[in-house]
Amino acid sequence: MRKKEVLFAVIGGVVGAVLTMAAGSIAPLGAQNEVKDVEFGKIACRGITVKNQAMPGQGVTVGPLGVGVWGDEGSVDLRVKSGAGIRVSDGRGRVEIGVDEQGGLVKVRGKNGEGGARMGIDEHGGAVWVHGKDRTSMATMRIMEQGGFINCYSNTESSGTAGIGINEHGHGLVVVLDADGKVGAMMTSDEYGGKVSVAGRGNARNRTRAIVGVNEYGNGVVNTWDKDGYRSGRLK
Repeated sequence: MRKKEVLFAVIGGVVGAVLTMAAGSIAPLGAQNEVKDVEFGKIACRGITVKNQAMPGQGVTVGPLGVGVWGDEGSVDLRVKSGAGIRVSDGRGRVEIGVDEQGGLVKVRGKNGEGGARMGIDEHGGAVWVHGKDRTSMATMRIMEQGGFINCYSNTESSGTAGIGINEHGHGLVVVLDADGKVGAMMTSDEYGGKVSVAGRGNARNRTRAIVGVNEYGNGVVNTWDKDGYRSGRLK
């Protein structure tokens, strides 16, 4: 037998032995009782799913966007792309911790999507948003240009809003808006002391109807305007 034929025979025997060993190490699908441990070097694939054969409702999925773990009572998702973060759910409520274009973000959802809260970053800094079960009422706590501000409002057509914050002079401010988004009442302070103003409805040139405050001499002052916006009285 020539040297080339002997070489081919040896190579064929080695390859056959390797294939026989590999076939004995990897069990075919469905052969649960014949599964053996196999050690690999590197594996490249688009995704991996591992299921608990004894409990089909449990498993792990690994893919290019992250890792997902699920069970009979809920699931956990870890995303590394498309908005990195973690999401935990029990099929009813849900919690998300992640990152958006502004920075860190936390979302909490109630059962079946009823109610929720969000804590994150907006253009001025930290912010918290809270909405009710029917999603018509909402409250926010955030940072404005003058300082902190709390806003409460409802999405119904006949309701207004109320806010607590800081005015442009650095003084405390409470403001109430009507359903048209116009100021209805405001309580604040200026360089002389406390100040309360009340506005009327409509489109008069001056909607202010009364202001109660303190003048430069420390005396109480009440100014009033009629429905057309003209000064109607002054008491001091």
